[in-house]
Amino acid sequence: MAMERAALASASAAERAGATSEAIFANAPAVYVETRRRVSLNGWATIVVFLPPALLLFTIFVALPTVQAAWYSFYNWNGYGVPEKFIGLKNYRWLLENPIFIRALVNNGLIIVFSLIVQLPLALGVALLIAGRISRRAKAKSDARALLTEAEHEFASFGATAWQEQAAAELARVNVRPSAPAELTETERLVAQLAASGLSNKEVADRTFLAVKTVEANLARAYRKLGIRSRAELGARMGVVPQRGAQ
Repeated sequence: MAMERAALASASAAERAGATSEAIFANAPAVYVETRRRVSLNGWATIVVFLPPALLLFTIFVALPTVQAAWYSFYNWNGYGVPEKFIGLKNYRWLLENPIFIRALVNNGLIIVFSLIVQLPLALGVALLIAGRISRRAKAKSDARALLTEAEHEFASFGATAWQEQAAAELARVNVRPSAPAELTETERLVAQLAASGLSNKEVADRTFLAVKTVEANLARAYRKLGIRSRAELGARMGVVPQRGAQ
């Protein structure tokens, strides 16, 4: 196994260096050539075993019924036997002139739109909640905290109070030790304290003789280290009371 790994590593390095496949195989150890062939054969075996049944099922239950339905739509068919009377596009014209069909089409469109508006955010929130719960139980506390925080914000964005409370309850059980301001560099701590006091990024830049983009970069790193997302949270973590009139 160790020889195989070494051979693969050596050949991969040769590939990255731009060597042709012929040169690689000509100079490669026999174990590497055998390993590559085995991997290639396994890949083809997987395709041969799994692809034909999937294509067969798709053809039988999706493709053929679709083609058959399209063909029948051009005939006057009573639902039994083989259609014989060809009527062209009359069925389609009749549908488009039928107010019941038009109303049903509109209703289906509205259902799709409204279900997407409600279902997608809810599904995303539930997925984040489940992922956060699994991460918490796996002791991956940082990941759990990020996922559950995102889930709580997602539920809050469309007023799903019950789900939001579940996410908040899970988040309270994570028990992640917050990053301390002492973990920040001197520049990050200074920028964070000034920003927390209520100064804008430009005002912080003027105070510290830094570029505005440098201030923004230091703030982004401070937010990431402290595990926060807003200046209100920054003030609470830095122990600074915001003063909007500060200059």
